[in-house]
Amino acid sequence: MQNELLYTPVYVAPTQEELRAMMGGAYAGCKAIRDFTQANYKIEERWRYSDKRDAFDCLIYDGDKRLCSLHLREGRLSLLVMFSQSECAVVEARLSALRPAVRACYEQANVRDGVRWVRVALESNAALEDIFSLIRLKAELTGMENI
Repeated sequence: MQNELLYTPVYVAPTQEELRAMMGGAYAGCKAIRDFTQANYKIEERWRYSDKRDAFDCLIYDGDKRLCSLHLREGRLSLLVMFSQSECAVVEARLSALRPAVRACYEQANVRDGVRWVRVALESNAALEDIFSLIRLKAELTGMENI
């Protein structure tokens, strides 16, 4: 039995106008995160769409390394950063130095097959600095250089 794909690749990213219409108030956070990653790292955005969930994912890569993913759904935005088992060991050694909100997201994250799936729902733009620090940490651990 073949598994049905939940997402299909999208070869043309949604326009800013389409994203703004779909996301409403969450658009500003999405734009800020995308602008931050583009300004700081040599990244490529890979888009996919789920008609089952009526949602887009913006997967942000540096070559073959995934930095993070944005999950965009009608009026909602969340960020996903995945840490491998070896990356988790480094993060856990530095937990006390992380911002409290970032530490809480990390500690509450699901772990599957040794990978920690840190998901942050963006409720307001006040959480952006926490999200940026999580992205910086992942970039550092995967050896991504700032541009």
